[in-house]
Amino acid sequence: MEEYRDMILAAEIGATRTRLAAFELEGSRLQRVTEKTYMSSDHSGLPEIMRDFIVTEGIPVQSACFGVAGPVRNGVSKISNLPWTIDSRELARQLKLNSVGLINDLEAYGKGGIPPEALARVLADLGLLSALVAK
Repeated sequence: MEEYRDMILAAEIGATRTRLAAFELEGSRLQRVTEKTYMSSDHSGLPEIMRDFIVTEGIPVQSACFGVAGPVRNGVSKISNLPWTIDSRELARQLKLNSVGLINDLEAYGKGGIPPEALARVLADLGLLSALVAK
């Protein structure tokens, strides 16, 4: 298996589909390693999708940032048109991640787009990569 370092996960989460991508931090640049799309309604929640992605793709992820279709308050979001509630702290604990950032998808659009690489950049811009960069 290829050795990865400083991996982060970015995702666009909506009622129809959830698109995840893993990025490797190379200096100050983000390099996409893999990407996968899931039908949201086929899954019980984001932890199930993330576990599948991490195991199937075989990538050790340390941090994550998600653009979500719904309001985000204190790190928690109820996804519009899905019975999912995402709690960033609980998700980080369950999946043993350094950090999980949540951002409303419209806010993500305002920060430069919704593609996974844009969300990964938002994660960096919000300072959530500090634990990775400090390594």
